[in-house]
Amino acid sequence: MSTTGRQRLTVDILPGYYFMAEVVNAPSFTFNDKKGELTVSFIAYPFMIDLIPEYQNIYWNDFRFATDVLQEYKFNVSANKEINIINAGTSHIIPTIDSTANCTISLRGDVINIQAGTRSYNDLVLAPGENKMFVTGNTTIEYQYNKELI
Repeated sequence: MSTTGRQRLTVDILPGYYFMAEVVNAPSFTFNDKKGELTVSFIAYPFMIDLIPEYQNIYWNDFRFATDVLQEYKFNVSANKEINIINAGTSHIIPTIDSTANCTISLRGDVINIQAGTRSYNDLVLAPGENKMFVTGNTTIEYQYNKELI
């Protein structure tokens, strides 16, 4: 139990993923002869989060064919460039954007002003599936996020 809110919760039967969860009641423990039972109640974010960020190089042995996508996450932009980021997860994601210079991103009709540096933008949301966007400026831009699955 913690006063800091949700923390990482890993579950042995789901290797490579974690949940954000918080204990809501004091755990109870019952003991009978040589066995015991521990009961813990959690409130958890409903999606499991991949431990491996989408932008990291994935080794062949770690690649999950059912859920992973190999794609570029770093782009050099001179004037403008159309890019497509595939969110292989099942929830909408706000990625962290690392840009070497100011630029703009057009996504689904919205124009988001990106500042040089590393930060997240609440208006820049990657929907599940393909996210075609148009970047305008002279920059190198990188997307960073962890996919979330049901």
